[in-house]
Amino acid sequence: MPTNQVWCVDASVLLRSLLGESPATNAWFAEVERHGHWLFGSRMLELETVRYYTNRNQPTSEAVARLEKFQIRDISDGVIRIAKSLSGPLSGADAIHVATALSLGSPRVTLVTHDSRMARAAKAAGLKVHDPVTDDPNRGPVGGDGRGS
Repeated sequence: MPTNQVWCVDASVLLRSLLGESPATNAWFAEVERHGHWLFGSRMLELETVRYYTNRNQPTSEAVARLEKFQIRDISDGVIRIAKSLSGPLSGADAIHVATALSLGSPRVTLVTHDSRMARAAKAAGLKVHDPVTDDPNRGPVGGDGRGS
């Protein structure tokens, strides 16, 4: 991983790690932390992660502790404008994740997602995309469509 890499993470990646569903995703997070790379997310990341636990009547403490490692960006009017302009079929939440990555305005930004539709929209908008599961050269076969939680 390059120095000072900026990773903008969506909720599917964070939740998959928190739930222990992906050794590759956990290894990716450990590598990012070891190298001191920057983790970003939007308030949508925070909301989706905390709501996942709240909706299941589970404590949010582990999720909140992990979110503290992120630089959380507000969902500004500019992010909303970017989200509305994105091409392809995206939910509002997914569009916010892509727009947040775009709003960081750095060539070092990579959107981290398991969602193939989000990845296509991000690439079409000029972002680099990484999926810790499908981009892991040591992984075995993975079922499903890579969309995560």
